[in-house]
Amino acid sequence: MNTLFVGHNLLNFSSLSSTNDYSWELLSDKSLPDGTVVWTPFQTQGKGQRGKSWLAEEGKSLSFSIIFKPKVSVFQQYYLNKAISLGVCEGITFLGLNSKIKWPNDIYVGDKKVAGILIENSLRGSLLQESVVGVGVNVNQDDFTKDLPNPVSLKQVLQKTFDIEFLLKEICFYIEKRYMQFKAGHFEKIDTDYHSVLYRYEEIQTFQVGNERFEAQILGVDKTGKIKLLHDGDLVVYAIGEVDFIS
Repeated sequence: MNTLFVGHNLLNFSSLSSTNDYSWELLSDKSLPDGTVVWTPFQTQGKGQRGKSWLAEEGKSLSFSIIFKPKVSVFQQYYLNKAISLGVCEGITFLGLNSKIKWPNDIYVGDKKVAGILIENSLRGSLLQESVVGVGVNVNQDDFTKDLPNPVSLKQVLQKTFDIEFLLKEICFYIEKRYMQFKAGHFEKIDTDYHSVLYRYEEIQTFQVGNERFEAQILGVDKTGKIKLLHDGDLVVYAIGEVDFIS
């Protein structure tokens, strides 16, 4: 790993039910190094945002988790989400793709999902004590099951097969870079860069709340992770899970 600490303790398994779940089990060992990476070529019960599953074809996707011990204020925790999203996005952009961050935790190429992120946090008092950052990237798949809404793989976009371990190292490098900015308190820089690659930022998009569909302009994402929309001349704000994008 060409990193300062992320992935120096790299745990590789032939298969795991969930790299995030296994990472939380590891955290019972308080001596576990910060930046430990849990990686498998086959995740059988991968976890996505809001309880959804992450389906990964054996040997053709990248599934890993990074264990961080931020020990920062709980009020700063969504800046961690923005920093990690930037790191994954930049790791994919490095390959020559124009990737974007789709709120809250997906990475898009064009209008298709190439990667997803799931961050789970442990809070103690007023501190964000531990974070498990799960990342899944569609790498060498040639096709997907029909029940997935809009997936795409790196291979499908760039017409080449990728070395998955190489991708792991590159994405970890960019995640660490952004994590170090987060730890240093460079929140304004993170926020500015995040919005520069936010999917459909300042564009009109269709959303759904309950049974109601409406169009609104995306104005950004605030420091608590809520999306800000301009709807019928009014500013409305929604938390994760309260509103859905409609493609």
